[in-house]
Amino acid sequence: MTLTGPIETGDAEKVRSALHSGDTPLQAGTTSHAQITLDSRGGSFEEAIKLMDLFREVAISTRIEADAECFSACAVAFMGGHHINEASIFWP
Repeated sequence: MTLTGPIETGDAEKVRSALHSGDTPLQAGTTSHAQITLDSRGGSFEEAIKLMDLFREVAISTRIEADAECFSACAVAFMGGHHINEASIFWP
């Protein structure tokens, strides 16, 4: 999944709906190998906090591509993600 553009009110709920739809919805408290790529210059700090909480809740990995930007509120949301390697989970 990719989240691009300004972070706006309602984005966390849109992402939650997308994550919980489909064949294998993500469940709170479980470790997933799902990943969200961020590309945003920022936006609503309050919504970024909600995204950060959501990413932690469903243990989703966050990523920023080499040619992408993640400033201001985006960086806050990014910190809710994790990185999984073979041995363990790392949180920013």
